[in-house]
Amino acid sequence: TSILMPNLMLSNLEKFYPEAHKFIPERWIKDDPLHNKAHPFLTMPFGFGSRMCIGRRFAELEIETVVTK
Repeated sequence: TSILMPNLMLSNLEKFYPEAHKFIPERWIKDDPLHNKAHPFLTMPFGFGSRMCIGRRFAELEIETVVTK
């Protein structure tokens, strides 16, 4: 039996993110105390395991290129 839960629903739970409906970018910084409250598999934009998105590394390199310029 497969159980699917949308990331949007989980990301809006106060259990994982205080003030979940507010834009608080600091929660994604690893040194921030809010970062460690979330489950490590709560947000997986590229999937996980053998079915992970094949474009992940390309997307990450594109972001790195844009940020460093």
